[in-house]
Amino acid sequence: MVKPNIDERANRMRVEGRLIRTYAEVFVEAGAYWFHPTGKWVHAPKHAKRIYENASGWEIDFGANTFRVEVAFNRSVTAVKNLAPNLRPENDEYLELKTAVGIQIRGAVANYEGREYPGFYHAGMNMMKIGTQAIWVDAMTEAIQTQLLLFKQDT
Repeated sequence: MVKPNIDERANRMRVEGRLIRTYAEVFVEAGAYWFHPTGKWVHAPKHAKRIYENASGWEIDFGANTFRVEVAFNRSVTAVKNLAPNLRPENDEYLELKTAVGIQIRGAVANYEGREYPGFYHAGMNMMKIGTQAIWVDAMTEAIQTQLLLFKQDT
């Protein structure tokens, strides 16, 4: 397996240093959920159409809170680069990577004033519940890894 060039792959997903909207939508499509009146969390990929660009990049509002999609991606890229030398899906670094990316996702939530919460947003059962909306951290982590082409055999 060839070690991935994370910067190169991440830069293919950007124009003039900003994440291309399509990728931000892919991440939200993968991880967005809402609490259905039946009492169950339901996948809500159409939430991705509600993203908008702000000073910090692509974002989506969930009630009074904002999930900063582009901030989560950029921080995830940094986390992946720190772990990249040993990445293989069958070793412990893979679990460490999932955890590191998940933490970056959980750290990208801002309040109604636009200030990020200190620390990491709570994610019980890997679901960041933001009012009646949620981000399933594992699904978004998987989407980021997939778009960065991690663990893909280079031929």
